[in-house]
Amino acid sequence: MRPITRLFPEAACCSANGTPALASCLDTVFLSDHFTLRLTRSKDTVTKMHPRTRKLIGAIALLALIAVYSLLAMAAAIVLQVNQSNQAAEFAYYVVAGLLWVLPAGYIIWWMQKAPPVVDSP
Repeated sequence: MRPITRLFPEAACCSANGTPALASCLDTVFLSDHFTLRLTRSKDTVTKMHPRTRKLIGAIALLALIAVYSLLAMAAAIVLQVNQSNQAAEFAYYVVAGLLWVLPAGYIIWWMQKAPPVVDSP
């Protein structure tokens, strides 16, 4: 048998016996002098999303988040009867409710700005 790494440098992440050393490496490797090499990369199954598509989905998700969150914050204020409590509690509720939506919005924006995955071409 020939060494895999000499024939195919992309197989360098595999151990000496040809089995995958990392989960993101090669799924199966079959090599001998009379048989063909069969490589199955697990990262080839990852679909790449175009940045424009990612930003469109993110923008729609942000609009939906703001609409749903504002309705939920308003409903919580009505149920908790915030306007009938003292002014400090009312102020604290509206400060917290007014800033809490930033956490999921920040995650959506982070997801929108992620670089697309790089897939090596064999």
